[in-house]
Amino acid sequence: PEYTAENVSYFPISAVEVSYNGKYNSKLSHRDYLGSVMGLGITRERVGDIIIKDESAVIMAESEIADFISSTLNKVGHTKVKCRIVDISDISNGDDGTDMNITVMSMRIDAILSKGLNISRGTAAELIKSEKVFVNWKNITSGSIGIKENDIITVRGSGRIKINEIVGRTKKDRILIKICRYR
Repeated sequence: PEYTAENVSYFPISAVEVSYNGKYNSKLSHRDYLGSVMGLGITRERVGDIIIKDESAVIMAESEIADFISSTLNKVGHTKVKCRIVDISDISNGDDGTDMNITVMSMRIDAILSKGLNISRGTAAELIKSEKVFVNWKNITSGSIGIKENDIITVRGSGRIKINEIVGRTKKDRILIKICRYR
């Protein structure tokens, strides 16, 4: 609303930056960070996105547990880490993604998943049926859902696909789409 200040945030979310020395340790994955946070006794519902960077990660969590995470989390896997709470406005997405051009017969979710993730259409249908696919953060259960520009498709365990642009039709009357795939 116009009566509130622009810089005031009403979301009870804080960002915890977790860093380590990559010179002496192997690269940590999303699974490593999430497992270590859950090992502290925190449920998955209280932790949001985990943005992976080169030698660090940013864990989005409820504000009331952010201090607990930053003071208690000292190891991720076998790697010693340092934690600090950072301002959310200073965070940039660590993964720029991979830009791809794909061609599909139709703008159905199963066709786009098949080409975007390089899996069979049957495997894409199984992912949808097992409720692992979200379009704009809403769970879908039908493979015939239509997709449009700027939609974000999230596949639990496989990453995200953003539909950047529907370019047009090819000579064989397929639809050419520019996507960005995030792991």
